[in-house]
Amino acid sequence: MIAILIAYSATYVEPIHPRTARHFLEEYYAQVVKPKTRDKAWDALTPGFQKSGIVKNRKEYDRFWRGVKAVRVGPVDNVTGETNRFLTKLTYVSHNGKEWGPQKTSFQLVCAAWVSKYPFVDCGPKDIKIDYATLPDSLARLF
Repeated sequence: MIAILIAYSATYVEPIHPRTARHFLEEYYAQVVKPKTRDKAWDALTPGFQKSGIVKNRKEYDRFWRGVKAVRVGPVDNVTGETNRFLTKLTYVSHNGKEWGPQKTSFQLVCAAWVSKYPFVDCGPKDIKIDYATLPDSLARLF
């Protein structure tokens, strides 16, 4: 019985509910636009995503987010057949009030905490990290 649980838990991927994903994304964007909480937002990215082509590095990440005052998160939906991949529309607002959006964006989220190893424990917003995201070309050029 114990060996079965260990084998099962090593391959189990904790599904994240769309409501939880939206809560996480709203918190993430509220943090990333404020310099005092940007470190916490940076930590909500997996190490692989921190080094990805979109984010590049911390210096470029900070440069981009300094120009954004707010981000509005639209409804969040699962991508059919893909665990923890979500679609939403984001609206970015600059400090001068200019808006970009809504921009269709795809996210791959992961449950990064120990809870991901146990199928009977829910993954909450504080346990989630962004592993991958798509950006529309109009925004990707700004990074």
